Amino acid sequence: MKFLLAAFLAVFLCPNLALAQSACFNRTDLIKHLSGKFEEAPIAAGLAANGSVLELFVSPEGETWTIILTRPDGITCVKASGESWMGMKKPKKEKVH
Repeated sequence: MKFLLAAFLAVFLCPNLALAQSACFNRTDLIKHLSGKFEEAPIAAGLAANGSVLELFVSPEGETWTIILTRPDGITCVKASGESWMGMKKPKKEKVH
């Protein structure tokens, strides 16, 4: 557990490292950490062509955000994280005439 926390903190304290390689964890432990330490909750998810699930977690006021990817084999990796998240409105679907 200490190794998990140390590796996770390294990703957040070294943003260039986060871009160079992914830190992978047990999904349940990672989500508990994001929720407990950063108050992040999922706001979006999508299914990638390779069967992986991409999720975006954001804190209540957008102070922090994290993108994780869960592979089909169950491994979950942090792909990116940062600060100052700004949501955008979903474009309106135009009617076809």
